[in-house]
Amino acid sequence: SAVTDGLWVCTHCHQDHLDEESIAQLVTHAPQVSFAGPISCLRALQRLGVPPARMRLLAPGQVTEFGGMATSGFSLRAVYANHGDSEPDAIGLVLENDGIRLYHTGDTCYQPERMQEVMALSPDIIIPCINGTFGNLNATEAARLAHEVRARTAIPCHFWLFAGQNTRADGTPAAFLDACRAYAPETVPVVLAVGEVFTYSRRR
Repeated sequence: SAVTDGLWVCTHCHQDHLDEESIAQLVTHAPQVSFAGPISCLRALQRLGVPPARMRLLAPGQVTEFGGMATSGFSLRAVYANHGDSEPDAIGLVLENDGIRLYHTGDTCYQPERMQEVMALSPDIIIPCINGTFGNLNATEAARLAHEVRARTAIPCHFWLFAGQNTRADGTPAAFLDACRAYAPETVPVVLAVGEVFTYSRRR
């Protein structure tokens, strides 16, 4: 009920990214919220009752401008991600606002040879998945990718979400901190608690 405006971005259709119960509530109670994602997500959103006027397509290589919401205008670039055959149009995202670029890997495995577009953009911040299962980066791969895209700050995500993954040594924040020291010493890793706010400045 606290959400009245904004943008819900889906990188693919898995339920931990496209939460049908939450979206159904937003459709009814937050008519100013817009939605964006690849075509598979838009089809799922349509089935949930989201009208076409509230949806924007995000396709690889395409830059989409957003404005007129409570936040200032910004752009989203859909970039390569590989989350397996079950989600063939999964994407990553590069968000740009006020000269700062943030790269959210989405759910993806490690394929640096296919991620040259992001490397050329040199994002300031990378938010990589690190759980290391179900076609996702592990902590070492995420740190290597942070180095390869020349990110100044790395905020790990997608860990401790599912039963059976909490014991994986290569999918924890601690493993990511160690991997950054080894493979991305120029990148500052930041591990956030639930609900914690992080403010980024290019002067960091």
